[in-house]
Amino acid sequence: MSKKDNKKTNKIIGNKKIIILATLLFVFLLVVGIIITINYVNVKEEKEKINNRKDYENAIEEVKNEFYEQGEIVPNRYNMFERMYEGNVDTSKVYPDIYNLVEIVIPDIQKRFKGKSNNEIENFYKDNKERIEKSLGIVNKDDYIKFVNYIKDLELGTYKDSSFDEINYRELEKADQIPLEIVYTKQTIKIYMEIDREETDNNPISFKAI
Repeated sequence: MSKKDNKKTNKIIGNKKIIILATLLFVFLLVVGIIITINYVNVKEEKEKINNRKDYENAIEEVKNEFYEQGEIVPNRYNMFERMYEGNVDTSKVYPDIYNLVEIVIPDIQKRFKGKSNNEIENFYKDNKERIEKSLGIVNKDDYIKFVNYIKDLELGTYKDSSFDEINYRELEKADQIPLEIVYTKQTIKIYMEIDREETDNNPISFKAI
């Protein structure tokens, strides 16, 4: 083969290498571009999800605050409680009672009974049965003493939030029972809320210590 032919062959081989390298570089850049695009889309979608979740949480918080200003506390998971309850009592009565419990009854118990004995609690119960039945729905001495002893010496702080625990929802003989978790700045308490299945002259909603 002549030198001229060798040069021509080397040139062709060189051109092929350039084309191959250029093709590989193009493919590499294409793959990198696709990866960057996918990551950008994923990041954008994740940001949108976070923003949507924040918007949803803010909307829920605004609704809660509106209820609170109207004298009602609507716990998280309230919709599950309302689905599960099949009695005749209007469930809207629950939320003013929870507000009354958190803002009036519990602070009053702590102020009145901190450091007090069971005898003092019992004497108060005997003199205030109707008032206690109206505010707590409790109709016997032992339940009241148990509730007061659970609450009276706790350091709670200020109210923050509340939730129903529908997983532990129970059907009793004449009422349904669901745990209610109340979150304060210093600690969280859990009590039972019971709601009668049938309307009577008595308070259909009661709160009891677990």
